[in-house]
Amino acid sequence: MRAQVRSASGEIAMARGDYASARTHLEAAHKLGQELGAYAEGAFLVARLSEVAYRAGDAANAERLLARADEEADRYSVWDARTYVRFLQATLLLDRGEVARAREVCDLAVGRVSDGTPPPVFRVVLGGLSARISVAEGDPAAALPMVDEALRTALAAGCTEQILGAQLEGAAEVLPALGQARPAAVLLAAADAVRGLVPRSVPERSAVDALAERLSAALPAADLAAARERGAALDGGRAAALVAVLAGGEHEGGESAGE
Repeated sequence: MRAQVRSASGEIAMARGDYASARTHLEAAHKLGQELGAYAEGAFLVARLSEVAYRAGDAANAERLLARADEEADRYSVWDARTYVRFLQATLLLDRGEVARAREVCDLAVGRVSDGTPPPVFRVVLGGLSARISVAEGDPAAALPMVDEALRTALAAGCTEQILGAQLEGAAEVLPALGQARPAAVLLAAADAVRGLVPRSVPERSAVDALAERLSAALPAADLAAARERGAALDGGRAAALVAVLAGGEHEGGESAGE
């Protein structure tokens, strides 16, 4: 019970952006789990520690912990932890510019996700990551339907504001490459609204800041302000509906994609 409480406390702290507390709680949960012989759970906790380091901007420590999590997941055949580890590996590879390798690892995770009993959020984040890789591969047109599917899954599963906001940001990052700067500004503002007080991680904040600069350069000030105002009024469902329209899909209660 103490291990479970510590693990839950770590998850809450990570969601709030309190990475020092998250690390303390997760390390304690891992230690208690080892004392109990819960080795399978250990692989997942080490992977969570890796994500904490990544979200805090410490990529080197994230890599080190991820290698350890990968070893433990393999040793104890923890399928869900393996999928999670591969997601983090592909994320780090993409950040380093190793696009082909990131695609390989991401596709492996997607292809083996049904080996275990993963929560729907696994499919959501893998879909979002696959879209990011497609953009890096020079195929933004293929990326937008991936984000649309990820958003549909997130809404159906009742994923957190953090997950939903991250997928909206992913859609906003795709759109400028398709000549859709104004809808990108709408979705970025919608992501802000959906997240509310939930903070972005260091990598997320860096990506969003860079996107905001590109949109400021691409749009007249009045258009940018109008797009932000529109986006701020959207909830998660209506923002996802706009993505579906932009992706060419059908979505009940859809938002107009017009300028």
